[in-house]
Amino acid sequence: MASGKKLTKKLIDSIKPAESELWTWDSDLKGFGLLVTPKNKRTFYVQAHQGGGRYPRRKIGELGQPLGLDTNGNPIPGTVDNAREIGQRVIAQIKAGIDPKNVPSQSDLSKTLAQIADDYFASEPRNKAGAPKKIETLKYERGLVDAHVKPLLGKHRVSVLTKRDIEQFMKSVAVGTSKSDTKKGKRGRSIVKGGPGAANRTHSILSAILTFAVDNGLSPSNPARGVKKFPEGKKERYLTSIELEKLSVAINDTPIRPTLKTYFQLLILSGFRKSEARTLRWEYIDVQRSVVNFPDTKTGAQTRPVAASVLTLLDQYRPTNEPTQGWVFPASMGEGPVVNVQKAWARVRHSAGLDDVRLNDLRHTFASYAAQGGESLYVVGAVLGHAKASTTERYAHLAPGPVQAAANNTAEKINAIMLKAPKGKLIFLR
Repeated sequence: MASGKKLTKKLIDSIKPAESELWTWDSDLKGFGLLVTPKNKRTFYVQAHQGGGRYPRRKIGELGQPLGLDTNGNPIPGTVDNAREIGQRVIAQIKAGIDPKNVPSQSDLSKTLAQIADDYFASEPRNKAGAPKKIETLKYERGLVDAHVKPLLGKHRVSVLTKRDIEQFMKSVAVGTSKSDTKKGKRGRSIVKGGPGAANRTHSILSAILTFAVDNGLSPSNPARGVKKFPEGKKERYLTSIELEKLSVAINDTPIRPTLKTYFQLLILSGFRKSEARTLRWEYIDVQRSVVNFPDTKTGAQTRPVAASVLTLLDQYRPTNEPTQGWVFPASMGEGPVVNVQKAWARVRHSAGLDDVRLNDLRHTFASYAAQGGESLYVVGAVLGHAKASTTERYAHLAPGPVQAAANNTAEKINAIMLKAPKGKLIFLR
């Protein structure tokens, strides 16, 4: 281990590789050194005292190779002078008590938002409750990032992003700058529309990614914090009795797969979330107890009561000679549950003259009819599997009787309305 001289290009060029590793330490900047391996690989390092007798070491980069990117996004040449400048900053951070593992390298600080976003999704992110995010949630969030964040901000370096950059990003998404219509597969298309709602939803995942960057020392702050979202009107909508009748007729008349007809009917009568119904398996259904045992929902494992009309619907629908791999609603091709239901739903709601009704509104409708029927809001929450801890705490101790009754009463009320449809248009037609 040599020391006592300032590391210069001339000195480094004079160092010959040996049979073992050879360290040379700089005389001007204590803790800055060069490692030369037997294969003549030359790498700059820093080492500094951090208290407790520890001298953590950090790699800066290889001689002759880029040490990262500068503020303009240009490669930083791998010279000894550039390595010393970077090393001086890292040594100061080590002496300040920061673990060198958490000290970002110059290449880390040069990472773009697109790169940090990929790192975020690879880190198995968790929700606010500390539980791992659901696969469906991650798929949705990644879609927002791919559609809006990467096209507009992906090439920006995270460490220099500003609040103004985020505000401009929000405006751009709101006016549709990131909208696109691209072919996907043989017959599919990926349509990105943008709008204020899309901007607000993208802001949430963007802020989470920037917080991840801060936590990993890749950015000094989260510039998305404090950026105001766009005002949105209330989207919750529920169907009137007349609209339910129209929807019942449309579900039966619209030429779509029987699987999807039953899927839509189940959403109406159960109040299930879309993903809960879509990924429902036959073994989850306990006919004797009139419950569905979900091993995993948005709020964890749940046992949810279902009405007799729901069990009847599923019993009449259940295939007897078709392989389903256990899925109540299997995909038309391949394995797994049904995936694309939006096209069929668009046809059904258009046929019913209800183009503004979303699939989520069927759950809102169930909840609204339950509340209008005089059911306790706590009991309604139990039937729907609401996530609020305060609500869960109160209805968790209810006897199963009133909870089961709530599921029955609400589904029967809705079913009675749908049975008023013209003869031959009943909900259990198929």
